[in-house]
Amino acid sequence: MAQLLAIKRRIRAIEGLRKVTRAMELVTHTRIGRVRRGAENARRYHESFSRLMQRVALAMQEDDQTTARETAKTGDRHELVIFLSQKGFCGSFNDRLLSRVARELPRLGDITLSVVGRLSPKWNSIMRRKPDLLIEAPDKSWQRDTSSLAARWAQEIASGTLGSVIFAFNRFVSILEQTPEFVQVWPPLEMGPGSDDGPEAVQNQKTESWPIVEPDAATLFESLTGPWIEACLARAWWETAAGENCSRLISMKSANENAAVILDDLRLTYNKTRQLVITQELAEISSAFNVLKILKQKREQSED
Repeated sequence: MAQLLAIKRRIRAIEGLRKVTRAMELVTHTRIGRVRRGAENARRYHESFSRLMQRVALAMQEDDQTTARETAKTGDRHELVIFLSQKGFCGSFNDRLLSRVARELPRLGDITLSVVGRLSPKWNSIMRRKPDLLIEAPDKSWQRDTSSLAARWAQEIASGTLGSVIFAFNRFVSILEQTPEFVQVWPPLEMGPGSDDGPEAVQNQKTESWPIVEPDAATLFESLTGPWIEACLARAWWETAAGENCSRLISMKSANENAAVILDDLRLTYNKTRQLVITQELAEISSAFNVLKILKQKREQSED
């Protein structure tokens, strides 16, 4: 009986967990469409904005005969921003990105480390250092929470103290694939690893004819700094949100399938154990009946 009770408790516990994972799967399923559209729109907007920034930078080069790096004032402070998931239960979504960042950190040198999202449980074991800044930026308030970052970077860019800003996030490819990616946000004239645009693309654009614009390219470049940073933040956040929800959907679906297999095995074990208990009880009853029958026969013989 004790074994039957233990199996029954385990079946109830797994059934409860399965209800939770099933509910999370359904909730995630309803969100995937919205976050995928947001990621695709943010990516298209970022790519269009990137081409615009490159054109303005190219116009500055042609006007002033300066190099691409000299078109923007840069300082000595460098910052790496890592975008992680907002919640758990999304498999190795964060671990792949953190492993890539851990490999790149020695090459980046002395750099300020900021995190947008919640720290992964494996953060300490992989990164071996604490972040300098942590912003959770949940779904309902991420724009307000990240606005302080954009404002601080804009001030440091205007004062010339900011050297570079690099974003590290999981690029959403499909439901089954999210690729860790590095994008250099500032200076915007060089794209980080994994980007399709770069200095060669800017040089190839020199063959095109550019219209004369007002104000001049330098003034236009400065006015575009704030919107460019906001576009990069929006793209990284939406890409991370889409990848997180897809990873969670796959994890919850796998958890439901595994729970179904475990429940089938436990129910089979429960039925087998219950049958053994019933058989044992029947055998004990039959044995007791036979003993009583023998004792009755002996008593009758003794009376005769």
